[in-house]
Amino acid sequence: MGDGIVVKGGREGLTLILSPELSLQELSTVLQEKLLKESTFFQNAELVLDFGARPFQEKEFSAFLGILHSAGIRIKGILSDNPITKLMAKEAGIELIGNGSIMSSRVRIDHPVKSGGKILKEKPEEVHASALFVRKTLRSGQLQHFNGDLTILGDVNPGAEVSAAGNIVVFGSLRGIAHAGIRGDQTAVVAALELKPTQLRIADCIARSSEEWNEDHVPEMAKIERGSIVIEPYALKHKVLRSLL
Repeated sequence: MGDGIVVKGGREGLTLILSPELSLQELSTVLQEKLLKESTFFQNAELVLDFGARPFQEKEFSAFLGILHSAGIRIKGILSDNPITKLMAKEAGIELIGNGSIMSSRVRIDHPVKSGGKILKEKPEEVHASALFVRKTLRSGQLQHFNGDLTILGDVNPGAEVSAAGNIVVFGSLRGIAHAGIRGDQTAVVAALELKPTQLRIADCIARSSEEWNEDHVPEMAKIERGSIVIEPYALKHKVLRSLL
């Protein structure tokens, strides 16, 4: 992404895309330099901000928006795959545009292709994978996102976040933030051996942490019923019989 920030024109107008490889502090520094260097271009501009899956603290989010406002930029809307960032945008009165980040649904192929003696770049290719299996414990500050069904073999600790376009299944303790059906799929579910998230979302429905969650310490599943998230024990419908020879 060059300096870490790209401005692209599209259906929604000008979109400011932030590199996921740089820290927020680095991006803030690069952004301030870019706004100063190209002040004429950005003056009174209206931008859509593409935050990707980047998580923000409330102070960081306000500070980043403050940099843009001080440069005379009007924020048209936000693209994001992060449930907390989406929530902060809503609370700030900023429109959420589309179903998520431009970057999240595509993978760039960087290998050049020869055609008629010319070197061409292949166009981004759509990702068609439908499931992802992650074999690790997610610790505070870690984020795992996928555009299909997501399975975690391990714990999701407080401060960690998992999000998926489809279902989320955790073979361990889910005590962080989980958002299933981020594209609006209300049939998505969240299941875990220990379901005690700090925040749980399915599509546009949200449920916050409660001391009453999982008092029986049994595997549970969350789903949407009649417009609200409900929690129920996850009981196996079939017994698995195993004999030792």
